[in-house]
Amino acid sequence: ADSEKVNRALDNLMLTQGYRRFEWKLLDSALKSNPIFKSEGLKATISGLVTDLRNRPLPNAAVLLVSLNARIKKTTTTDANGRFNFDNLLFADSAKFAVQARDLKNTDHVIIILDSIPQIKIAAQQSFADINIIKANLQKAEDEGTPLKLTGHILKQVNIKDVKLKNEPGVATQGMFSVPDEESADRVIPMNHPELYPTTQTFLQTMIPGVTWQLDNKGHTRLLTMHRTVNFSNSPADAESNDLIPLLNGRPSSYEEIEDLQPDEIIKILLVTKNEAIKNILRTGNSHPAGFILFITKVPGARKQYIPNMANISPKGYNKVRRFYSPRYERPDAGNKQPDLRSTIYWNPYVNTDATGKATFDFYNADGPGKYRVVVEGINAAGELGRQVYTYKVE
Repeated sequence: ADSEKVNRALDNLMLTQGYRRFEWKLLDSALKSNPIFKSEGLKATISGLVTDLRNRPLPNAAVLLVSLNARIKKTTTTDANGRFNFDNLLFADSAKFAVQARDLKNTDHVIIILDSIPQIKIAAQQSFADINIIKANLQKAEDEGTPLKLTGHILKQVNIKDVKLKNEPGVATQGMFSVPDEESADRVIPMNHPELYPTTQTFLQTMIPGVTWQLDNKGHTRLLTMHRTVNFSNSPADAESNDLIPLLNGRPSSYEEIEDLQPDEIIKILLVTKNEAIKNILRTGNSHPAGFILFITKVPGARKQYIPNMANISPKGYNKVRRFYSPRYERPDAGNKQPDLRSTIYWNPYVNTDATGKATFDFYNADGPGKYRVVVEGINAAGELGRQVYTYKVE
């Protein structure tokens, strides 16, 4: 009979026995199997396999893990199956690691293979939905006697001629921020043995004495020299500028980009610290750095060189949440402020309204007069979006 007692008993039966037949032994074996995707955690692991040149697992091989920007240096040895693990690694985002392996004789006649996360295969399936919709609309308009016509303006013919620049064989094309010749540089550092250096940072610190890597308050990497010999200005800010400005193939660059370069991609490095005429050519704006360091690389197609005992990896890390900088001029030292030339003066993604739907915030304008544009965007508890743009003028 269909009663409440029977239905309750049937539910209890289904909870214990299930709607299908299960073999508990199979479930027990499934729980003991290793998952394909490991659970995510705060700390990371870098692992892999080391083999000899015949692809045979190499036990007791020495493995070195180095990351200069993450300040990590670890060593380990492979197990009997040639595998190695670097566990409990905690580093910020944008960290770059170099992993190098050597055999018991301290030679590089080995192959290192890093483990990777299994990728989900997606079958290639071309969709013609948009094309079919367009064709259907065109056919419908033609059937109704109002065919669609494409209208527009025809531009005049423009002939573009290219001029091939003369360049050294195998050297990437150089931009405008370059030296006329190597004699104009204070020092020329060729990359003779790239296999000896796991990263470009290691090469720079080895070949250029007195330089150090630092992070500024915005998290950007800087290369500073401790041997500044010339003061360009009476301004303390200029006199204390020990930065070496990087230039990559004749264009302004950043050390984040330089860190991505592998040593085998670099042909030579030019250092300009004393030649004032060349420094004036390379200088931009009112900056007065200690010097410039020019990186000359190979042609992009000829850069990569396979080094079997070395591997590079850039895993995803973690970083502290950065707050948008807004100066507070009510502080006692506000009289020593620098000119405020910010283009974006305020940004706050955490403005919450009160019970009446209102919110207030304050900020300081920049020193430049003109028209300021304010964009306010928000979302309410129901998921409804709102956006308002208005402007105001600063005299």
